[in-house]
This record gives sequence, structure tokens and C-alpha cells, in this order.
Amino acid sequence: MFRFRVAFILAGASFLLFPGGAQHKGSVSVLVSPPGFDLAHEMTVLYGNFDPATETSSITVPKNFSYNETAKVRAFFLSDFQDSASTQVFLATFAVPAIPDNNYGCNACMPLIGEALFREDVAGWALEASRKPNLVFGCCGVPPNARIFQFGPHRFGVELRYGASAQGVTSEDTVFLVPWNGQFSTALRVFDCYDNVDDCVPLAAHPVNGLMTICHALASSMRLVPGANPEYYDILIKTWPTKPKLKARDDLGDLVGTRRLRFVDGKYF
Repeated sequence: MFRFRVAFILAGASFLLFPGGAQHKGSVSVLVSPPGFDLAHEMTVLYGNFDPATETSSITVPKNFSYNETAKVRAFFLSDFQDSASTQVFLATFAVPAIPDNNYGCNACMPLIGEALFREDVAGWALEASRKPNLVFGCCGVPPNARIFQFGPHRFGVELRYGASAQGVTSEDTVFLVPWNGQFSTALRVFDCYDNVDDCVPLAAHPVNGLMTICHALASSMRLVPGANPEYYDILIKTWPTKPKLKARDDLGDLVGTRRLRFVDGKYF
């Protein structure tokens, strides 16, 4: 058993399932740090700098990140939990380009996500694992929703979830991030639902060389269950068509049904 406490940014409508359009201007709440945890200090440890006025750190990212090398990093998720040995803290951050007026709100304006895990010891908070922002996830310049998930009797990670609706396609995705060998691994990325019926043509009428996407609508559910490895849980993923009258795309047919994934070397396969 374990206990945890969570604090995260409230990003307005961005945390609703399937927010519409590109007008996502989130109002950011103040993160509440666990007792003795200095967020400004730990952000400096992670990124080498921290501006208390804007509550951001500055980093350099690849040029292909929205054509801007400099990004501002902000914490959006902070959760402490108690395992059998000590208190630990998960921290998740998101990075967006450092551009005037924070004009980064289009549907394709996805932030970069970074993660860190700290453990409390007699000297303070020790950094156990971290990864610089490099996971592209979210929408409209705002981060996804986040929470702790448990993938083994004594194994914990961060679950991210984000839903969006744009240009005739509605989707919701989940990502599992786990500390692994001093870094973080994207252990699994899976869709919870995907529906493109507002921007497609039926399979029977689909042109051979057409540009339109074949219609399909699917949903999934997940369960973590004990498996052969006592250290890590397996994941059962059940996927079904939400509009049975639509024939699924040929390349999605293998997803319909139930799959069992096992944790191996930091990832679920």
C-alpha cells in the first residue's frame, strides 16, 4: 500500500475530454510543494536556472521545435507518495517556445514533457531519475492531465492523458512514464478512443488513390493485472469499434480484441 498527494496545474478547458478548436488559453494555478521540497531549487538542479518571477526555467531545444531553439519550462504536476522505504516525489514539466505574448496555442502546438523523481533522505531530496523535456504530448501549448499509476507491487510511474477534437478527428491518448536506469522511459503510449467520422469516406466508397481517410471509430480500456513477473504488472488492453456499422480499416483490424502486454526493459510489449 502507498499514499500520495497530488498538485497540478489547472489549464482551463484543456483538461476536459475532447476540447474543441485551438482556443486553449489556460489559467495556471500555483503548485503546492510537499513539506521540505523546494521546487525552485529542484528546477535549478534539473535545468541550470530558474526565474522566480515567471516560475520558469530556460532550455535549448532542437531547431525543429516550432522553429525556436529557446523554450520556457514550467512544472505542471507534483505528487509525493510514501512507499515502504521513504517519501518520494514525482515532478512533471512542460516546455513551450519562448516567443512573444505566449502565442503558442494552435492545435499542432504540442509541448515537450519532462519528468523527474526525487527521494527524501537525511541530506534532503536526492534526484533518483530524470529526463529533459523531449516527449511531444498535449495540445495548444498546454500540458496533459497527470496522475501517479502503479505498475508493480513497489513500482510507480506517471500517467499522462490528453483528449482533443480538431479537423473532424476526435481522440484521447494515454502515456505511461516510468523511472528506469536513472532516466525515464515512455513505457507505453496507447489511444483510449479515436474517431474520424467527420473527416472520412466509407471503406466501400474509398478511392484507390484518394486523399480522404477511411472511416473508423475505436475505443480502448486498460487494466493492470498481476503477471508472470512478480515485480511488474501486465496490462490488458481491450479495443472495440464504437460504431459497429463502420468496417474498420485493414491496418487497424489487429487492434480490435484483447491484448496482454508485459513489462520488459522499461517498456510494455
